Amino acid sequence: MGGEGGYSGTPLVKKLGIKPDSTLALVRAPAGFRKLLTGMPGGVRIAAAATPGTAATADLTIWFVLQGGDLDAHIARVARSMDSGWPGRRKRPA
Repeated sequence: MGGEGGYSGTPLVKKLGIKPDSTLALVRAPAGFRKLLTGMPGGVRIAAAATPGTAATADLTIWFVLQGGDLDAHIARVARSMDSGWPGRRKRPA
């Protein structure tokens, strides 16, 4: 199963709602994840964020958490760096 949609036939890029000219932040993405993002719309910028806090200005952030302790340790910082998640209400840098 790759980025082509697996059993549903819907490409992963469409499932994730990645739009043209947007910024996608990948936080702690596993090796090879980008290969699953086939059919990316034009103008999409992918930022491989080093930490959850660096993804604050992205249109979409995908954060990979492998252990509950990592989630517990970073969730407060992630919540502060991002808004409620509703489209159009993302924090913008001053």
